[in-house]
Amino acid sequence: MLLSQFYLSRGYGANFLYARVIEAELDKRGKLDALHTAAERLAKKPWAEMQKNLGFYARPLYQAACEVAPDVFSSPDEVVQVLKNAEKGELYNAQFLVRTMLDDLETREKTLGKPCRLVLVLDESGQWIEDDAGRLAQLQALVEEAAEKGQGKLWVIVTTHEDMGAIYQNARALRADMKKIEGRFRCKFR
Repeated sequence: MLLSQFYLSRGYGANFLYARVIEAELDKRGKLDALHTAAERLAKKPWAEMQKNLGFYARPLYQAACEVAPDVFSSPDEVVQVLKNAEKGELYNAQFLVRTMLDDLETREKTLGKPCRLVLVLDESGQWIEDDAGRLAQLQALVEEAAEKGQGKLWVIVTTHEDMGAIYQNARALRADMKKIEGRFRCKFR
Protein backbone atom coordinates (compact mmCIF):
# COMPACT_ATOMS: atom_id res chain seq x y z
CA MET A 1 0.00 0.00 0.00
CA LEU A 2 1.39 3.36 -1.01
CA LEU A 3 0.18 5.11 2.12
CA SER A 4 2.16 2.68 4.29
CA GLN A 5 5.27 3.43 2.28
CA PHE A 6 4.62 7.14 2.61
CA TYR A 7 4.34 6.80 6.39
CA LEU A 8 7.55 4.76 6.56
CA SER A 9 9.32 7.49 4.61
CA ARG A 10 8.18 9.94 7.29
CA GLY A 11 9.77 7.80 10.04
CA TYR A 12 6.54 6.29 11.30
CA GLY A 13 6.14 2.63 12.21
CA ALA A 14 5.41 -0.24 9.85
CA ASN A 15 1.91 -0.77 11.24
CA PHE A 16 -0.26 1.28 8.91
CA LEU A 17 -3.10 1.84 11.34
CA TYR A 18 -0.88 2.97 14.22
CA ALA A 19 1.04 5.22 11.85
CA ARG A 20 -2.14 6.80 10.48
CA VAL A 21 -4.13 7.19 13.67
CA ILE A 22 -1.51 7.81 16.36
CA GLU A 23 1.81 8.86 14.84
CA ALA A 24 0.47 11.13 12.08
CA GLU A 25 -1.80 12.97 14.50
CA LEU A 26 0.89 13.40 17.13
CA ASP A 27 3.28 14.53 14.40
CA LYS A 28 0.81 17.30 13.49
CA ARG A 29 0.99 18.40 17.14
CA GLY A 30 4.80 18.35 17.12
CA LYS A 31 4.92 15.38 19.49
CA LEU A 32 6.23 12.58 17.27
CA ASP A 33 9.79 12.67 18.64
CA ALA A 34 8.43 12.66 22.18
CA LEU A 35 6.28 9.63 21.34
CA HIS A 36 9.22 7.69 19.91
CA THR A 37 11.48 8.68 22.81
CA ALA A 38 8.89 7.58 25.38
CA ALA A 39 8.33 4.30 23.53
CA GLU A 40 12.09 3.63 23.43
CA ARG A 41 12.37 4.28 27.16
CA LEU A 42 9.41 2.03 28.01
CA ALA A 43 10.44 -0.81 25.67
CA LYS A 44 14.17 -0.43 26.35
CA LYS A 45 14.72 -0.75 22.60
CA PRO A 46 15.71 1.78 19.91
CA TRP A 47 12.92 3.11 17.71
CA ALA A 48 14.58 1.70 14.58
CA GLU A 49 14.14 -1.80 16.02
CA MET A 50 10.60 -1.22 17.29
CA GLN A 51 9.51 0.43 14.04
CA LYS A 52 9.67 -2.84 12.12
CA ASN A 53 7.34 -4.77 14.44
CA LEU A 54 4.98 -2.44 16.27
CA GLY A 55 2.59 -5.25 17.17
CA PHE A 56 5.22 -6.86 19.41
CA TYR A 57 5.82 -3.53 21.18
CA ALA A 58 2.15 -2.57 21.49
CA ARG A 59 2.16 -2.16 25.26
CA PRO A 60 5.00 0.38 25.46
CA LEU A 61 3.71 2.14 22.34
CA TYR A 62 0.23 2.58 23.81
CA GLN A 63 1.68 3.71 27.14
CA ALA A 64 3.89 6.19 25.32
CA ALA A 65 0.86 7.62 23.52
CA CYS A 66 -0.83 8.14 26.91
CA GLU A 67 2.25 9.90 28.31
CA VAL A 68 2.67 12.18 25.31
CA ALA A 69 -1.03 12.96 24.75
CA PRO A 70 -2.79 12.62 28.13
CA ASP A 71 -5.48 15.01 26.88
CA VAL A 72 -6.43 12.41 24.27
CA PHE A 73 -5.61 9.05 25.91
CA SER A 74 -6.05 8.40 29.61
CA SER A 75 -5.18 4.70 29.30
CA PRO A 76 -3.70 2.22 26.83
CA ASP A 77 -7.19 0.72 26.49
CA GLU A 78 -8.34 4.01 24.96
CA VAL A 79 -5.55 3.77 22.38
CA VAL A 80 -6.71 0.25 21.51
CA GLN A 81 -10.30 1.44 21.16
CA VAL A 82 -9.33 4.36 18.92
CA LEU A 83 -7.39 1.99 16.65
CA LYS A 84 -10.32 -0.45 16.49
CA ASN A 85 -12.73 2.35 15.63
CA ALA A 86 -10.43 3.66 12.91
CA GLU A 87 -10.03 0.19 11.44
CA LYS A 88 -13.80 -0.11 11.04
CA GLY A 89 -14.56 3.35 9.81
CA GLU A 90 -12.00 4.87 7.48
CA LEU A 91 -11.86 4.37 3.76
CA TYR A 92 -8.37 4.41 2.29
CA ASN A 93 -8.36 5.09 -1.43
CA ALA A 94 -6.58 7.26 -4.00
CA GLN A 95 -8.39 10.39 -2.82
CA PHE A 96 -7.35 9.75 0.78
CA LEU A 97 -3.74 9.10 -0.22
CA VAL A 98 -3.50 12.25 -2.34
CA ARG A 99 -5.16 14.38 0.36
CA THR A 100 -2.77 13.01 3.01
CA MET A 101 0.29 13.73 0.87
CA LEU A 102 -0.93 17.22 -0.06
CA ASP A 103 -1.60 18.02 3.61
CA ASP A 104 1.95 16.93 4.40
CA LEU A 105 3.33 19.06 1.57
CA GLU A 106 1.39 22.08 2.79
CA THR A 107 2.85 21.65 6.28
CA ARG A 108 6.36 21.31 4.85
CA GLU A 109 5.89 24.41 2.71
CA LYS A 110 4.86 26.44 5.76
CA THR A 111 7.83 25.13 7.73
CA LEU A 112 10.40 25.62 4.97
CA GLY A 113 8.88 28.75 3.48
CA LYS A 114 9.19 27.49 -0.07
CA PRO A 115 7.27 25.29 -2.52
CA CYS A 116 7.62 21.51 -2.13
CA ARG A 117 6.94 18.62 -4.46
CA LEU A 118 6.54 14.90 -3.91
CA VAL A 119 7.50 12.24 -6.43
CA LEU A 120 5.89 8.81 -6.28
CA VAL A 121 7.86 6.18 -8.16
CA LEU A 122 5.76 3.10 -8.84
CA ASP A 123 8.43 0.68 -9.97
CA GLU A 124 7.44 -2.41 -11.93
CA SER A 125 3.76 -1.53 -11.94
CA GLY A 126 3.14 -4.11 -14.65
CA GLN A 127 3.97 -6.92 -12.23
CA TRP A 128 1.52 -5.50 -9.72
CA ILE A 129 -1.26 -4.99 -12.28
CA GLU A 130 -0.73 -8.32 -14.10
CA ASP A 131 -4.14 -9.18 -15.54
CA ASP A 132 -6.22 -7.45 -12.87
CA ALA A 133 -8.47 -4.74 -14.32
CA GLY A 134 -9.26 -3.58 -10.77
CA ARG A 135 -5.61 -2.75 -10.13
CA LEU A 136 -5.42 -0.93 -13.42
CA ALA A 137 -8.43 1.12 -12.28
CA GLN A 138 -6.67 1.87 -8.98
CA LEU A 139 -3.64 3.16 -10.86
CA GLN A 140 -5.91 5.25 -13.06
CA ALA A 141 -7.65 6.71 -10.00
CA LEU A 142 -4.33 7.59 -8.38
CA VAL A 143 -2.92 9.23 -11.51
CA GLU A 144 -6.11 11.21 -12.14
CA GLU A 145 -6.44 12.34 -8.51
CA ALA A 146 -2.77 13.34 -8.32
CA ALA A 147 -3.11 15.32 -11.57
CA GLU A 148 -6.36 17.00 -10.62
CA LYS A 149 -5.77 17.77 -6.94
CA GLY A 150 -1.98 17.88 -6.94
CA GLN A 151 -1.72 20.66 -9.52
CA GLY A 152 1.94 19.83 -10.20
CA LYS A 153 2.88 19.20 -6.56
CA LEU A 154 2.55 15.42 -6.88
CA TRP A 155 4.46 13.67 -9.61
CA VAL A 156 3.73 10.04 -10.43
CA ILE A 157 6.38 8.03 -12.25
CA VAL A 158 5.39 4.56 -13.38
CA THR A 159 7.97 2.05 -14.58
CA THR A 160 7.41 -1.31 -16.19
CA HIS A 161 9.32 -3.71 -18.39
CA GLU A 162 6.33 -3.86 -20.69
CA ASP A 163 4.78 -0.85 -22.33
CA MET A 164 1.52 0.33 -20.82
CA GLY A 165 -0.35 -0.90 -23.88
CA ALA A 166 0.84 -4.45 -23.19
CA ILE A 167 -0.27 -4.13 -19.59
CA TYR A 168 -3.63 -2.95 -20.81
CA GLN A 169 -3.97 -6.00 -23.02
CA ASN A 170 -2.99 -8.28 -20.15
CA ALA A 171 -5.59 -6.64 -17.93
CA ARG A 172 -8.25 -6.86 -20.64
CA ALA A 173 -9.47 -3.40 -19.70
CA LEU A 174 -11.30 -1.02 -21.97
CA ARG A 175 -9.17 0.95 -24.43
CA ALA A 176 -10.73 4.18 -23.17
CA ASP A 177 -9.47 3.48 -19.65
CA MET A 178 -5.94 2.91 -20.90
CA LYS A 179 -6.02 6.10 -22.96
CA LYS A 180 -7.13 8.06 -19.88
CA ILE A 181 -4.16 6.75 -17.91
CA GLU A 182 -1.64 7.32 -20.70
CA GLY A 183 -3.06 10.79 -21.32
CA ARG A 184 -2.25 11.86 -17.75
CA PHE A 185 1.48 11.31 -18.26
CA ARG A 186 3.24 14.19 -19.99
CA CYS A 187 6.44 12.26 -20.59
CA LYS A 188 6.66 8.74 -21.94
CA PHE A 189 10.13 7.18 -21.99
CA ARG A 190 10.74 4.20 -24.21
